[in-house]
Amino acid sequence: MKDLETLTDLAIDVINECCNYPEFMPIKKVSINKRLKTRWGQCITYDGSCEIEISSRILVDEIPDEKTLSTIIHELLHALVDTQNAHHSGKWKKYA
Repeated sequence: MKDLETLTDLAIDVINECCNYPEFMPIKKVSINKRLKTRWGQCITYDGSCEIEISSRILVDEIPDEKTLSTIIHELLHALVDTQNAHHSGKWKKYA
């Protein structure tokens, strides 16, 4: 199984380099969710902070690292301060 913490650190580095160090809202945790069946990940926002959950299905060694990294980046983009209400449009889409 892939190391979620290492991939999350790499994803944050990629976002910082590509998006000119945007401001992240406080991320309480990035965790593995074994129950996610219909999506690879999710970003749950509340009270000005967020939690990111990544499906255990995408962390298996058979899934290419690029796909896993792309999913983590996707969810982290939802944690940017200026993409809060953008969903998959506006600033979020520009960064993606």
